[in-house]
Amino acid sequence: MGIVFAKVECKRIFNKKHSQLKLTMNFKLLTVLAILTFCTFTANSQLIFNKFSSSFKNETVPFVIDENFMSHQLENPDEHPLMDPIFYEFILSDSEKENVYKRCGGYTPMDSCSQISFIAKTNVSATYTSFVYSEKILAAEKQELIYYLVIFDGKKKYSDKIQIAQIKYEEGKVHVWEGYVFNSNDIFTVKKSYINPETLSSISKINYEISKKGKIENR
Repeated sequence: MGIVFAKVECKRIFNKKHSQLKLTMNFKLLTVLAILTFCTFTANSQLIFNKFSSSFKNETVPFVIDENFMSHQLENPDEHPLMDPIFYEFILSDSEKENVYKRCGGYTPMDSCSQISFIAKTNVSATYTSFVYSEKILAAEKQELIYYLVIFDGKKKYSDKIQIAQIKYEEGKVHVWEGYVFNSNDIFTVKKSYINPETLSSISKINYEISKKGKIENR
């Protein structure tokens, strides 16, 4: 009787150890798979960002987006390639993504209400990478082109963004924000409003700089 009990107990212990070993091996396997998946995702993200970055034309500073630059783009839209929706993740914040879905119904039909184009890669700092892209708002009642300066940190993560320039024709008036990018401490916009093409009704200036934390702040 004792021998039988011993055999049963040994079998139970063996099964328990075997189950624990299987659980340990499964956990290790899942860990390895998770690491491989993360590495693959990171590598793919890196490739996509490199493609995103290389799609911008390198421009030396000072880089100026004045009224002539914006008017020329409106008249010659094919000179600046449109951005593939796969890159929107790099330039749109969570709140902007929500607005895209509310206004356009999602990324895929977004080109029916706005068009985003690559403009320039501006090397304003050795620490951060900066790009300028434009968004043309497609609306029957107005014609509007907006330019954004977006900053990425050394790890190529989104850091901050500002509207750097804009031109808008609406109800017989022209509103112009000219953008000037010199270096990380010398970025500014000049806002002009015209009652008609000849009459300047107002003008103002806003100065910006990129902080050590990669944030664009008023100066």
